[in-house]
Amino acid sequence: MRKTVQRNAIINYLKENTSHPTVNDIYQTVSKEISSISLTTVYNTLYLLKQEGIIRELVIPKQDCKRYDANVLPHSHLICQKCSKIIDADLSFQSGITEEQKQSLDFQTEDVYIYGLCSSCKSKRNDLQPFLTIVQKSTHLHFIVTGENTKENVLKCLKDIHRVCVERNSRRILIESHLSGKCLQVLDIHEIVSSASNIGAAFYKAIALVIINSDKKLMKFAEDVAVNRALIMSVFSTVEEAETWLNPDKDKISFNLNKTEMEDSCKELMNAFEGVLSWKWDNRFETVLAEFGVEKIDNICEILKQYFSTMWNRSSIKKAPDTVQRINVDLNDLWPGQLLFTTDTNRDAFVYCAWWPWKNGKTISLRVAPFYKELLDSELEKDVKIQQFKGWFGI
Repeated sequence: MRKTVQRNAIINYLKENTSHPTVNDIYQTVSKEISSISLTTVYNTLYLLKQEGIIRELVIPKQDCKRYDANVLPHSHLICQKCSKIIDADLSFQSGITEEQKQSLDFQTEDVYIYGLCSSCKSKRNDLQPFLTIVQKSTHLHFIVTGENTKENVLKCLKDIHRVCVERNSRRILIESHLSGKCLQVLDIHEIVSSASNIGAAFYKAIALVIINSDKKLMKFAEDVAVNRALIMSVFSTVEEAETWLNPDKDKISFNLNKTEMEDSCKELMNAFEGVLSWKWDNRFETVLAEFGVEKIDNICEILKQYFSTMWNRSSIKKAPDTVQRINVDLNDLWPGQLLFTTDTNRDAFVYCAWWPWKNGKTISLRVAPFYKELLDSELEKDVKIQQFKGWFGI
């Protein structure tokens, strides 16, 4: 990369300032030294520096703008939840990952954000307020909660946790509670779990709650309330037990991707559309994709009615089972005119098909994919699923 006065000024500023500045911060400071520099030049320079590996670009949840860091060595970031200050921390979680795991995950970078309060904000806060620490694991998000054990604090934590999960699209979470004080009453627990199910039943695949020395009867009650409200939640006394439940051995998966009715169903569907549709892979939604014009609508509809038992629209899907609600969330919710077809959703695995009109209804997109209720979120299992599913549709 060719060195220029502007580029040198930006590099020097980043090396001298560990505050992880934004583009605007950099521009405001460097422009005082070089009046001719433009905001566009700053953007372009940062892009080049990132491409060359000289700086890191940080996209931090709950913050609107990107930050920049001249320290490219593995390290973590402590983020103040109150003033948004970012502090480098010499903490690396790579030591807990084996070489085999790194290779299977194509491990390249480590981004760990630990939320809390900086020393300035901490001196001003009430120590009894809830406090979240977030650790990104390979298969789930791990939240550590401290503070006073009150209904208000727990409800606030749940809202904060849900916001982070939606931002990161994390549907498997572990909540490790270290809240201090008296146990909550039955009515409080009922209200808390009901609130959690209202905001997350259609979103989460699994919630593991760790409460050390908890009242077993109360925790069983919490689990029952969650199940009755379609929230997949289980309570444990140790983190190890919770992680085992969240990530069971692949040998224990209750289906075989090589020999299932799912494979036969997909191949039959592909054969039914032979000569009618041409399939390709859609990376965004991890589905097979076909597009066709309005002249084929009647023919396509007849085939879909033969292979799919239920059709959902924007209105009816609100009353759909939890599994269908999850698919709807993954597809960014149905819009007017869009449809979702499913086979028998009572089975452990079923097929769904999304019908999306576009170009003012002149073109229809069909997206087809399998849904496995017990499929884990690991990259290895996702890759197996994708490769086999592609093969079923001749891709």
